[in-house]
Amino acid sequence: MVDYLAIEASHHGLLEKAEQKLQKAKFEVARYKGEPVRGRLAVAVAFFDPEQQAWKSGTGGLPMGGSVSDAVERRVYERSKELEVYKESQPAELDQPLRLIKSQLCLVHPPGQPMEQGRVVVEYYVDRNGKIRLPEVLESDSEYLTKSALLTLEASQFEPPLRNGRPTFVKVRQPFNFG
Repeated sequence: MVDYLAIEASHHGLLEKAEQKLQKAKFEVARYKGEPVRGRLAVAVAFFDPEQQAWKSGTGGLPMGGSVSDAVERRVYERSKELEVYKESQPAELDQPLRLIKSQLCLVHPPGQPMEQGRVVVEYYVDRNGKIRLPEVLESDSEYLTKSALLTLEASQFEPPLRNGRPTFVKVRQPFNFG
């Protein structure tokens, strides 16, 4: 696995644990006619709390009610209103526009030749830490320009995106114009 991005969680506090599990997971390379190919895979990480640690630490509801009506009212392990679901945000939903805090233009060109001119369009996510994740080239005028755009993104960092004061992630489509 080259990269991953948690795209939904019932609580943003579960993201770090889910990412730790994904980092430890073993995946086989996807192949077509024996050759490795790029692919995307959706993985669901489910958490089970048999020792009821969430309840004991005060971060979850009581596992059982004093009565059936208490349990129904609480709906065992119901999310409280202040614990918002983690999911993708649209740029307009962010508390403030994305702000680039680190970037370095990386130019790749054939040896002994000048930099090519052209355009590359890349779609990527900015994760809850401001890191650029899962870049995908949508269009490009040359392989060298593609490498330039991807290396520039790899060296870039955004201020972490927030929606209603909570961490989120957002999809970005960015054109690169060289020349």
